Amino acid sequence: MKKTMWRMLAVFAALCMVLCCFASCGGGEPAEPADDSQGPQEVGSEEELTAVREELIKKAEIKGFCKSDEIEKMEFYENGVRTTSDEYVQVKDNKKMYYKGDMKRVVNYADGYIFNIPADWKPDYSMSTLRVRYENDDVTLIASREDNGIRYHGGAQQYMEALYLFVKNPDSQKNNGIKELESIDAYEIDDGEWTVQVYRVLLEGCKEGTKCYYTYADYFNKNMTSTYHFMFKCVDDRDFKDIIDSFHGIYDKGAPVDTRTYPQGNNENWAPETVEFYEAMCEQDHVDWGLFAYKLQTTGVKVTIPVLEKKLDFKFPIISEYIHYGSKETMNSKLKVGEFPLEFANKMKDEGRMMQITYQYTVNNNMDMTFQNPMLDIYRGTDEAIATITQFAEGAAEYGAPFYFRLNNEMNTDWTSYCAMANLLDPDIFVETWITLYDIFTETGANKYAMWIFNGFDNSYPPYNWCNYLCYFPDAKYVDMLGLTGYNFVTPEDTGTWETFEAKYDKIADAYNKNFSEWPWIISEFGCETSTNPEQSKAEWITGMFETLNNPEKYPQLKVAIWFNCSDYDQGGNVTNDLNLEKDPEVVQAFKEGLELTQP
Repeated sequence: MKKTMWRMLAVFAALCMVLCCFASCGGGEPAEPADDSQGPQEVGSEEELTAVREELIKKAEIKGFCKSDEIEKMEFYENGVRTTSDEYVQVKDNKKMYYKGDMKRVVNYADGYIFNIPADWKPDYSMSTLRVRYENDDVTLIASREDNGIRYHGGAQQYMEALYLFVKNPDSQKNNGIKELESIDAYEIDDGEWTVQVYRVLLEGCKEGTKCYYTYADYFNKNMTSTYHFMFKCVDDRDFKDIIDSFHGIYDKGAPVDTRTYPQGNNENWAPETVEFYEAMCEQDHVDWGLFAYKLQTTGVKVTIPVLEKKLDFKFPIISEYIHYGSKETMNSKLKVGEFPLEFANKMKDEGRMMQITYQYTVNNNMDMTFQNPMLDIYRGTDEAIATITQFAEGAAEYGAPFYFRLNNEMNTDWTSYCAMANLLDPDIFVETWITLYDIFTETGANKYAMWIFNGFDNSYPPYNWCNYLCYFPDAKYVDMLGLTGYNFVTPEDTGTWETFEAKYDKIADAYNKNFSEWPWIISEFGCETSTNPEQSKAEWITGMFETLNNPEKYPQLKVAIWFNCSDYDQGGNVTNDLNLEKDPEVVQAFKEGLELTQP
């Protein structure tokens, strides 16, 4: 978990939401799972959709590419969908493609640029508010506008230093098999209106056919107020200079629109007992409580939890544990590296408790982002990496009972070993390794019992569009619940501000309701620190929290909340945030009264 709270800077997409499917918290008839990338459908034949429409041709857009009579076909997109229309409506999200030979010119009005790409690179405009994709079997190009990065970091140079903090780090390169191929200083393009800086690396040790050659191109306008981040990844060492240099800035018109949807699907893997549990959870009108405690499997369950439960006169129905892919030192000395906590999970099951298992691809508890990132080995498909995660899946299958499963939480940040910032600036690696483990869970039988939780941090950080939590979402068919995380921390940046539970989670709910209003939600970890400010009462914060949760109409999707009953420490061993409940009698009493108010 993160040790400080960052300001809300995430750009959240405006998306269309579909009605809920099987086992959704909103009820309704079972439905077939849908492709979550499917949005509005285009109408018209291929000939009609690619016909040359004189009304849409603008000479300024094809200058240096071809003449009007040389255009072989065209494509016109409105709000992410190809259309046969020949009418340009400026307020829409308009994009255009002119074809000539084996190349095409892309005109992206909403983001404000033109450039040339091979004719067989297919576009994906389903997440246009954050990024666009162009790809074929060999190449993927992800392009995003990142003006907010310059503003946040205070300048183009500072932005670039932050962006490549890990990718260009020699230790990170050495520890993760990343070879620098080329670093090109900024040079002018587009008649001096823009500069571009290029950097190229190779992820070594990948299997043939893996897109492991990375080329980054960062564009800045003359005033250094606007920037674009282009990332090419390819199966071979290919030169993209002609494409990079074809970039031309234009006056942006309209606004990008997303068409990707996030329908809650039917998990066909589940055993009957998992279906029964999940449906009952979705139908309940209260929040189930869970707890994580320091050194959970030793001091936690033997001392901390029993003492707290006695004070509260309450037994927590959910216990949360963290397992790391390969940490040599863990909070639980009994557990082997990366092993599913089978013995402990069975003990909790015998006590009538549900487990939340958080599995993280890290070998050092996310303490050193330049160290080995096992996500890259899973992406490579090395025998050792696949064997490690298979061992974990086999233990989950042997457990044989429903459990909440949260994989690689807080990925949309720069403080986890599996974040894209530390893994080649590529959220697709997160997605592909998520699916790899999901498929192994299916093969081993673990998916009969695992309820998969997708859990980003409440504020995507750094505040780059390509780093937004939605860019990490694998596909609705691989996810069963939406995880929330929002702590009440007081940081120097916030000059001692204090945010109520309701204020914080209203913001989170407003953001997630745009895409996930029909999903069941779980606050997989959260808490309130103990403030040194006498005007900021942790007990009062907790009382307000329970008053908010006592209104079932406030967050009807919220079904579970797990308190992180622990302290955060910096690398020097100093406490940064004290989230414990049991130390202060007033805090204990507030929590006890809140449970009495909200539990059935």
